[in-house]
Amino acid sequence: MAKPRFVDDPLSAEIDRLARSCDHRVLALWAAECAERVLPLFEKEFPQDDRPRTAILKLREWERTGVFGCPRCAGRR
Repeated sequence: MAKPRFVDDPLSAEIDRLARSCDHRVLALWAAECAERVLPLFEKEFPQDDRPRTAILKLREWERTGVFGCPRCAGRR
């Protein structure tokens, strides 16, 4: 088994193992749902910053279509 990339918490190795063994679309849905729960708190503090909402929308679009379309990420491959 490969060494975990992060070890800031005792659960890090288990989280890393789980992330490597799960379908990426399942992880994307989980991440979007987690982010959506705290998005209102973020937007209350930073109403002009639309990056988290945009990222969630792009993540859900990728999960639905399989096409990753992030303008900021284009050409970074």
